[in-house]
Amino acid sequence: MNRTKILLKNSLLITACMIAYFFFLRGFGFDDQPRLRIVNALFFVIGINNALRSNILLNNEDIYCNNLIFGIKTGLVTIVFALIFLIFYVNYIQPSFIEVLQNTFFFWQNNFSFPLILIVLFIQGILASILISALLMLYWKKQVFKD
Repeated sequence: MNRTKILLKNSLLITACMIAYFFFLRGFGFDDQPRLRIVNALFFVIGINNALRSNILLNNEDIYCNNLIFGIKTGLVTIVFALIFLIFYVNYIQPSFIEVLQNTFFFWQNNFSFPLILIVLFIQGILASILISALLMLYWKKQVFKD
């Protein structure tokens, strides 16, 4: 299976799960509770793991660093898709959601502009992609890359 197809399929799946979960929280009025959004990390782990599993098992990719970079790329593409959705949501559906986003920052509430919020979320996404991919590759190293 094509690596690009695996990456896009899993990134779109992760993004769709995160959006569905967001609207689920929104429907019950819990979208202002940042600790409930930690579940997005679970979607991230499952999606990146699925991408790595597909790349390793279907493509027989046995080079550790290639798989690590592939997992990070999957996470980064997911973050870009999620931020595009967030920009669309704030600009066209609910502009007041910026206030909810501003309140999720513990120290500097109401002092972040929307572009700064996007930058912070992008940096968090980069770090999460690297961390989750590295941890998952430790698992896959034991499973597939036995010495």
